Formats: sequence, structure tokens, C-alpha cells
Amino acid sequence: MFRTKEDFIIAYGWSKSSRLLYLIELMQQGKTKDEIRELLVEHKPKPMMKPKSFEVLWNNYESISHMLEF
Repeated sequence: MFRTKEDFIIAYGWSKSSRLLYLIELMQQGKTKDEIRELLVEHKPKPMMKPKSFEVLWNNYESISHMLEF
């Protein structure tokens, strides 16, 4: 279980946890998976992430979402 963001960062490191925390933040704002994908993959002038990377990140989130308590 991850009770705080700090616990999450300790477990996943800065790089991966920052991407996952950003994804979580967007979801807490009420954005859907499709809206988030559009924001990250189709961002202009340069995408923030490739489509495959987004799918991997989303799958990572889905596998740990039940362990998040913050």
C-alpha cells in the first residue's frame, strides 16, 4: 500500500513515479483515459510521450491503482 506520494516515490523512483503521479493528477481532475492520451500523445508542437509509452504507463497505473491511498 502507498499511503503517501513519498512512499510511492521511494518504491518507483523519481522518473517513473513522476509520470504516474501526473497521470493520477489528471484523473483526479476528472479527465478520461482518452482525454489524457490526447493531451500526452497528441500534444503540439511536440508530443510528451509516444503512444506505446502511454499504453505501458496506463497499464502500470491499472496494476497498482488498488494500492493507492492518497
